[in-house]
Amino acid sequence: MANRDDQTDETTGAASAAPVPPEFVRERGVYTKVQITGLELARTADVESQGGGVWTVGDCIVNFRRNEGTCAASRKSRPRTRCPHWWAVAYTVEPPSPEELVQPEIAVVAPAPQQIDVAAKMPSDEDLRRIAREKVQGGYKRDAKGYDEHLRSEFGETMFVVKPFFDVVGPHLENREQKKRGPKNMPMSDLLFAAFIHGHMNWSFRRTEGMLKFLADPRIGFIEDHPGFNRIDHFVRAPSTTPVLRDLLALTADPFRAFGKMTLAGDGTGLSTNRFDDWMIEGKHGIENRGTRGWRKAHVVCDSDVLAIVACYVTDKDVSEKRVILDHIVPELEVRDYDIEKFLLDGGYNATEIRDEIIEILNAVPYVPWGSNSRRAVSYRWRNLVKNAPLIEEVYARFKADEGAAFKAEYRYRVKVENLFSSIKTRFGGSVRALEGNGPENEVLLKCICHNVHMLLLAAKVYGLDINAMIGTKAA
Repeated sequence: MANRDDQTDETTGAASAAPVPPEFVRERGVYTKVQITGLELARTADVESQGGGVWTVGDCIVNFRRNEGTCAASRKSRPRTRCPHWWAVAYTVEPPSPEELVQPEIAVVAPAPQQIDVAAKMPSDEDLRRIAREKVQGGYKRDAKGYDEHLRSEFGETMFVVKPFFDVVGPHLENREQKKRGPKNMPMSDLLFAAFIHGHMNWSFRRTEGMLKFLADPRIGFIEDHPGFNRIDHFVRAPSTTPVLRDLLALTADPFRAFGKMTLAGDGTGLSTNRFDDWMIEGKHGIENRGTRGWRKAHVVCDSDVLAIVACYVTDKDVSEKRVILDHIVPELEVRDYDIEKFLLDGGYNATEIRDEIIEILNAVPYVPWGSNSRRAVSYRWRNLVKNAPLIEEVYARFKADEGAAFKAEYRYRVKVENLFSSIKTRFGGSVRALEGNGPENEVLLKCICHNVHMLLLAAKVYGLDINAMIGTKAA
């Protein structure tokens, strides 16, 4: 998706996993409970005109032009809404037609995504990777054709995918002991769905609860029950939630294994918090103490071809990127058993130990630039300790020969991880609400999961990736 301006509406944004649920509140018609009550009042109560647009319906005085009434239902609503007595006047002035009396069926059913043979559509891994590089980007272009329509529908599209997915994997990811006192634990699937909405919309926990109440309404029936904002808050900030979200992130990246060998790109980015840190020391700098907004560092590794995130760790801003990739990211990628061909990192990871570990553990070729003053691939201090010195020296030869043309031809795809950061921060917010504990890391993992879901839907629409396998996953 290199240029969205040249695309049709069908290829703009995330893939359509399901149609948008039908609306049930309209200007006319008899759909809502208030409208149905108003129709009954129009048929049974005394509706009398007092002139000047003022009507009386029983004890309620209705100002029809201003959409107001004196009953409790109208007075207590903020903002003022049309009460049943107002609708009784409306249906008296203009009775509803037979078509308006037909109530649409509001049923939310997630249809199965279209089954498409990926292997038949994409004959080889090389062609598939090439098409992915050309078509799939992580950005959400503001001036794309039909972007407003996509924004109105994308949230519904993602819900049709993640809700059945969480229903399947939720019981298998349950890691909490049942309480002996107090309210019982809510199902993990409901908590994951609530956390997903919180991360996707970047809402407060109270506003997230409001959306869940709407989805649990009997007229909608998308979910049966919903957790309160306190439970969502505790779940998102709990240390036991971190491994669950990390497994979910890996599950949302698993369908991209069908595309063959991966070219991974890694980097770190900052996400601000609401806490201010001191950056000038009083007395040392000769001025009063000042503060700047604090931030956390997210260490992310993505598939540079399809921009799917395969690993993410969040640390304090002063933690070394080299230690994170050696102590956390490389061991996790080894456990996930990804088929990695190349690993692209910037100059901040310029260390022989990192290159050697990537070759030894991940069986991938590291593309990490050397310093401008580097004269050899492996220093004398490391030469007797490095197990894969020949391959490192081969990549170093590409880095030096012909102004690094061969090295740059592979390394140029590392910039995709920068596109990924811009996409996530633009769509899901560039800050975290939690200040301490596992809260910041869990919030960033939720943003990554939301991004992966959108990339899955986009891949299903652009070149027919079968996401049925993800929805039907039986997690161990």
